[in-house]
Amino acid sequence: QARINFGVDCDHDGPHMPPPTMPVDKLTIVMTTICRDTFPRAFKSVVSQMAADDDLLLVVDGKSTQDVKRAFWTASPKGRLIELENGPHGDWGHTPRNIVLPTVESGYVINFDDDDAIPPGALDKVRAAIKKSPGDLLMFQMRRDDGSIIPTDNEVRSGNVGTPMFVFPHDVTLG
Repeated sequence: QARINFGVDCDHDGPHMPPPTMPVDKLTIVMTTICRDTFPRAFKSVVSQMAADDDLLLVVDGKSTQDVKRAFWTASPKGRLIELENGPHGDWGHTPRNIVLPTVESGYVINFDDDDAIPPGALDKVRAAIKKSPGDLLMFQMRRDDGSIIPTDNEVRSGNVGTPMFVFPHDVTLG
């Protein structure tokens, strides 16, 4: 079992996993997109914070646009651009993530969608939390577009969590 860590200030101790054998500095960012107009903001917020060992798996749920392809190839992040020709699946990126997650071979995974944006320094905070609690499933707060912050408390329930809030070792079985 993994510990759910609600960040530095509010953390819930539970059973701990053995220390990981994978590098604690490497993040694999799985970013799903349906090529919305919010993609450039989301993409820039992620790519600008990637470290040299990080991977970006940009998963297009459907056919990619030239703008998305150009952004990926111009930024040249380490990783892959994956087009799922049979999309969009219409399930908020769940199917694309489920297809791609088994291909992640090392490090920690964090998920983003094309309407998410992360503030400057966020991935550094993720790395610091991983070093503090290696092997744990980590959960971070998320600010919605309306300004509200979730989770509102330390309960995992519908409406109180979002996919981008979780960071987990690549070999943790979810679902």
